[in-house]
Amino acid sequence: MQIRIKKYLIAATALAFTGTLSLPIQAQSAAANYPNKTVKMVVPLTPGS
Repeated sequence: MQIRIKKYLIAATALAFTGTLSLPIQAQSAAANYPNKTVKMVVPLTPGS
C-alpha cells in the first residue's frame, strides 16, 4: 500500500511541477497575441523573466 501511495505522490508532484512550468509559457504566448500594454502587464508576473 505504501509503495502505491508513493507512486501516486510522485506522479502528482510531477504533474504539478510541469503544470507550474507550463503556466508562464502559456501566459507569455497568450500575451504575445495582445498589444504591448498587455505584454508589459503579464511578463513581470511570470517567474524567471
